[in-house]
Amino acid sequence: MLFKNIFKQLIVDFAHKKFSIFYPRTYNFPEIIGKAITLVGPRRSGKTFLLYLQIEKLIKKGIPKSNILYINFEDNRLNGVTLNDLEQLLTAYFELFPNQKEKTTYMFLDEIQEVNSWEKFVRRILDNENIHLFLTGSSAKMFGSDISTVLRGRTLSFTIMPLSFIEFSIFNKIDINKCVSSKEQAIWRHLFNDYFMYGGYPEIVEYEEELKRRILKDYWELMIYRDIFERYTINNNNLFKYILNYLIHNISNLVTVNKLFNDLKSQGYSLSRDTIFQYFSYIENSLLFFFIPAYSISIRKQLIRPKKIYVIDLGFYWISASNIAQNSGRVLENIVFLELYRQGYEIYYYKEKNEIDFIAIDELKNKFLYQVCIDMSDIRTKKREIDALLKGLDEFNLSEGTIITESEEELIIENDKVIKIIPFWKWILETTDKRKYGYILTNAKNLYLL
Repeated sequence: MLFKNIFKQLIVDFAHKKFSIFYPRTYNFPEIIGKAITLVGPRRSGKTFLLYLQIEKLIKKGIPKSNILYINFEDNRLNGVTLNDLEQLLTAYFELFPNQKEKTTYMFLDEIQEVNSWEKFVRRILDNENIHLFLTGSSAKMFGSDISTVLRGRTLSFTIMPLSFIEFSIFNKIDINKCVSSKEQAIWRHLFNDYFMYGGYPEIVEYEEELKRRILKDYWELMIYRDIFERYTINNNNLFKYILNYLIHNISNLVTVNKLFNDLKSQGYSLSRDTIFQYFSYIENSLLFFFIPAYSISIRKQLIRPKKIYVIDLGFYWISASNIAQNSGRVLENIVFLELYRQGYEIYYYKEKNEIDFIAIDELKNKFLYQVCIDMSDIRTKKREIDALLKGLDEFNLSEGTIITESEEELIIENDKVIKIIPFWKWILETTDKRKYGYILTNAKNLYLL
């Protein structure tokens, strides 16, 4: 009974909460009876914000607040809530709003993983109640594969990433629908330099550099300790931290277990190759890094070839690496990967007679080839990148490829093949469906910190 009264207080508090206008993000979630919409992703990427945005959309559609139930299970007043206590949540809600029993309810359960065996409560709701259900969970205990298993296919999961470059621009109050004049190109380049350095975590957008660094370090430690060490049994913390440090310093590079194993053995670490494979799986499951395979029609070749490594946000590279300027080409490649990933492509690298940074495959199995080169002012560099892309187009029987740069732009036509050289910021503006953002909103300062 104790928690029923607390639930009532939280429900009443929410009913009196005033919603301000938000910056839009690209995610749009369906409303489906019988399936939970589940948002998973790295910590502080904006999952709670997106729940609030969904609630605000419902209110704008005319849904009364009495039809909406929101609970954040990280509220300290809910420490110790059990599965049995969860049953008191609906009791509290229907005692406050008895007429709602016959109507559709929109239920938002934030950080639900704080309650052990929460999935049993969720399954019962989905089976028996007239409820649209939205869940969020930290990546420590709720991953896409785990959720599908525990909810037995009764969920649609969405991975929530830190801000894309377009979202980062909107957070900086840039109108993405406005035509870009020559003068405004300098603004876009400056904005990209900030994104290039600090990444896209929403909370740090308006902070000074030193505070950005401190917050990102906290995020890094939080993801390591809460999302990996607490979830898995790590027998050698020093070894695991060494591997993380190795990966963050090798973004956009090929990583092989054998090479890393030999490096570690030479430094006196006692381990097996299976341990490295296992640690890699923990890291990938935590959404901290992505391991991208080589493209091959042979599954065996895909499995045995080295993987390319990319980090979830470039802010983590910035706080870890001392030579970010020297490795700016790898940073740009990582950013391009993240944008392709957000756009839903199946992504590979290609390395046979020539090397292609990205083969992006859409839902219709169409292939798109991308090279990334931060500076093509050197004639030999330019020739190398163009020749590799032309050979790739021939091999895959494609007519057009793209080279993404920091600032250079050119259109090259050779042997009926089109090579588009384009700055990153312009490429992302051209490939973004701005209709997903709806409208540009203002007066939302600091709401994305939720």
